[in-house]
Amino acid sequence: MSDINLTDSTTVLATLTEVIEEIAGPRSVAITREAAFDADLGLDSLTMVEIIVVAEERFDIKIPDSAFAEMTTVGEAVDFITESVKAAKASA
Repeated sequence: MSDINLTDSTTVLATLTEVIEEIAGPRSVAITREAAFDADLGLDSLTMVEIIVVAEERFDIKIPDSAFAEMTTVGEAVDFITESVKAAKASA
């Protein structure tokens, strides 16, 4: 993992925004915690799988399919990633 603070939700949001834009290109709406992946950002399931794979690499975590299926907003993903990174650091 890099030196940036990946246990801070603001940093996680910024990093996840970068991942989304790398995979799907710039969005016509702001990527906020409240933004829904499908309705607001127009991301289909294949694009989401690509985003999850890159996010797992970027954050050095595993996102189970069951958790992925429950994430509908960017904020839910940010919260999951933040907690996963904290748990990984605590067990290291």
